[in-house]
Amino acid sequence: MRVEHAAGNSNRFENKYALPGNLAAQVLEQARLFLSPDRGLDRPQYVTTLYLETPDLTFYEWHNNRRIDRFKLRIRSYGQPPVGSVYVEIKGKSGKLGHKRRAKIELSKLNQVLAGVTPADSSALRDFLRVHNELNAHPKVLVRFLRTAFRGYNIHGEVAVTVDREIVCQPAFCYDLVGNPQAWRPIALPEESSALIELKYVDRPPAWMASLMLDLMKYRVRFSKYGTAMDQHVARPELLFQRL
Repeated sequence: MRVEHAAGNSNRFENKYALPGNLAAQVLEQARLFLSPDRGLDRPQYVTTLYLETPDLTFYEWHNNRRIDRFKLRIRSYGQPPVGSVYVEIKGKSGKLGHKRRAKIELSKLNQVLAGVTPADSSALRDFLRVHNELNAHPKVLVRFLRTAFRGYNIHGEVAVTVDREIVCQPAFCYDLVGNPQAWRPIALPEESSALIELKYVDRPPAWMASLMLDLMKYRVRFSKYGTAMDQHVARPELLFQRL
């Protein structure tokens, strides 16, 4: 199955790095010189993501097989505990390019929207519901982390730097973004690393980011919070982490 994404949701490159705390802090100071705090929040914020899966673990198998054109379904919230609105998302990848379609809905209406009681008011939401229903996707794993994010735009599109810490996960059995406080388990980063950095850009990185990418080359990793949480959840520790 292929999901078309709207032209306004540009494909972007997402390079990931596992860094020790002091180096992550330096990256944030660099980003602060060129980008603005995401959504006006110049402080870390908890992000919780509920990942859905099919009965046959289709998204997980696509991920492990590194299928060139793949996607997954997720529901993301901000703040701790999650309140207000959430975003239902189709997060995809085509080759080295990532793309995302999302729709904002009220958390209090999430179950009604997923059940089709509340009409879908956007094409992104209709696409999510269509795939959700066709693939019989249900909650599988919950991931939470503390994120500091900076974002901006240039002539090519969006530019962003995110730093994620305190990454934890637990199995999920319903459309709940709070989880069991006793069930959180750490998602392991490589030894001596405490933060996951993502450098995101469209088409080509700005000069300052290109220079930063060269400096961080030895720390670059192939890492998926979803994939790693699923590895732990389905007991496949041999797949937990790979450096490039």
